[in-house]
Amino acid sequence: MNLELESTGIWSTVVQRRTETIIRPGAPLRITSVALPFALNVPTRVEKGLYRSVLQMSYRERGASEYEGSVTLAVLVPEKTEFFECGVDLYPGYEYVFQVVGNNMHLLGEFFGEEFHGKKGKGPAFPKTQIREIISAPKRSASQASDVKPANPREWKFSG
Repeated sequence: MNLELESTGIWSTVVQRRTETIIRPGAPLRITSVALPFALNVPTRVEKGLYRSVLQMSYRERGASEYEGSVTLAVLVPEKTEFFECGVDLYPGYEYVFQVVGNNMHLLGEFFGEEFHGKKGKGPAFPKTQIREIISAPKRSASQASDVKPANPREWKFSG
């Protein structure tokens, strides 16, 4: 999914499991809260630490090949901590990559800086903010990878 939105007002997005959500802000952007969804994916085996959901963020300058840093923004646990109020600022010129381990997470925030730029005709508007999701393939253990055998074309059967 590729999405472009105006860089003013309130915004939200969902960071889904097995995806990377890339945000390229067109204007200064503040994440004000992180929350778990109403419907949760419950693991089949609930062991210590498996039921929590972790939101991680990496960042780099646009065009750079290496990430400058990574941080854990929130750890949420159903029926204990399902909502986290924060004030994380994202700035234009950087690319931010969000990933979750566990359940999907909802991000809510607002653009700030309109009072200095682009409000009520006092200057050019901010460029649009881009949000992109990249689906990641599930990671396989070494034992799962060794179970895969190459196909033998001699065993293929064609109907005709």
